[in-house]
Amino acid sequence: MHKRNISALLSPYACCKHIFIVFALLITMTGCEDFFISEVDNVKIPGSEPQLVVNSYISPQDTLIKVYVHRSRPHGMTHVEVSPVNENAEVYMAPKGGEFKKLSYDFNLRAFIIPATEFPVAPGKDYQLKVETPNGESVEAECHVPEHAVEDVSFVDLRVVYDTWGGMEVLIGWSVKPLKTAETNYFRTGGFVRSYRVRNYGDNDTIYAGSQDLWLDRGNELFSDAAGARYNFRGEFFGWIDIDGTQGQDEYYQNIDSVFVTVIQSDFSYFRFHQSVENYFYYDDDFPFAEPVHIYSNIKGGLGAFGGYSRRDYLLRVFPPAN
Repeated sequence: MHKRNISALLSPYACCKHIFIVFALLITMTGCEDFFISEVDNVKIPGSEPQLVVNSYISPQDTLIKVYVHRSRPHGMTHVEVSPVNENAEVYMAPKGGEFKKLSYDFNLRAFIIPATEFPVAPGKDYQLKVETPNGESVEAECHVPEHAVEDVSFVDLRVVYDTWGGMEVLIGWSVKPLKTAETNYFRTGGFVRSYRVRNYGDNDTIYAGSQDLWLDRGNELFSDAAGARYNFRGEFFGWIDIDGTQGQDEYYQNIDSVFVTVIQSDFSYFRFHQSVENYFYYDDDFPFAEPVHIYSNIKGGLGAFGGYSRRDYLLRVFPPAN
């Protein structure tokens, strides 16, 4: 089974000349607009006619709402026989029972978009989506954007292990405890580490800052809960880390500045779609005799998923600066 990269934030390395400036940048949390976004393009399905494939996930943390619209390709049909949708559709979104707003097509993103300033998404609300094409195709869907029902997210530990070739593996553990509720809630979690390297050039200390994604190797990134249980996770990344400050200016080593964990709370449609995709990749890769996995869809008249989620990023631990 492939380990899935569960962090959506990866910052390019930056170079600064003053340590205090870089530390301010390192502990500043930046948002990610496309956390856990999946695209569906020309899915091969049995059938006589292509269907619209629509994917969109909305959140109060979004700065831009995006809807991806494609067409499926049934078995026996070529790409030439299935025309792409591109801008040839009308896409509308509305709070449930409210006024629909039309999205515009962005040729760079290849998606229909509307700024969050024009269409704010609020937790605890339901939303509707409609897509129509000049060919007479029409699909619709609904989603719910949940409020964040998490009681506690805690740092557990940080350990370093070495393989037989001397490589360094950093293991970071954390736990998530949802609130106890009457209904089942749906979650997804991941994490990343801020890191830096210190280099001395003459009279100036130059710091190169970046981040390391965590690959989940313990715990299920998608989980549901109603009882308020505590769930434990462990992520890993590989690299040369100066844990005790003894490596000095060694160019191969970097220092950990801080550990972040992301927790998403989603509606059932977001959760079930991504869960079915995970199952598809698992069985397709590990067990060649498995039966086909059904990919969840809540698009009426088509395929795909329209889901809602709320996201929070937790700063779990800040490490003291290296000497």
